Amino acid sequence: MTICFRFSPLLTALIALQSLQLNAAALEEVIVTAQKRAESAQDVLIAITAFSGDAIENRNIFSAKDLQKFTPGLRIAQQDASKTFIRMRGVGSRKFDVGSEGSVGVFVDELYLPRFSNADIGLLDLQRVEVLRGPQGTLFGRNTAAGAISVWTRRPSQEQEAYLEAGAGNEDS
Repeated sequence: MTICFRFSPLLTALIALQSLQLNAAALEEVIVTAQKRAESAQDVLIAITAFSGDAIENRNIFSAKDLQKFTPGLRIAQQDASKTFIRMRGVGSRKFDVGSEGSVGVFVDELYLPRFSNADIGLLDLQRVEVLRGPQGTLFGRNTAAGAISVWTRRPSQEQEAYLEAGAGNEDS
């Protein structure tokens, strides 16, 4: 028994067009500034994980601690509200002495946050987040022996914008 399928040229063209649209959506170019200039993430020779503002919202990333769920090798833990520990690829510091510096630098709009307690910032209204793994001392300074987290806030616009989130629960929630 032989089964023969016959496709019309129109059906073949529609299938090809659909597959091209799926590939075009999957191959979106990601622009990062990991090397202090805007370039494609594929051209950067650094182990990098980049998130756009829309990706952060879609993945429900609300704090720096939530980044570790989507970034290989990144661990962020808290001993209490003022002691946040950041480790990248197993390298980090647990010191909170005066003058001690971390091994992972956290930057917000290119400004360095010197204390770990400032590192667990809320990630709201962001343009992008770049997590760079490995030594970044050449471009980011001495406090980036294990890596750097670079957060870029969204620039103001002329249009009025708002973000609203609501939730509901039961049983005292």
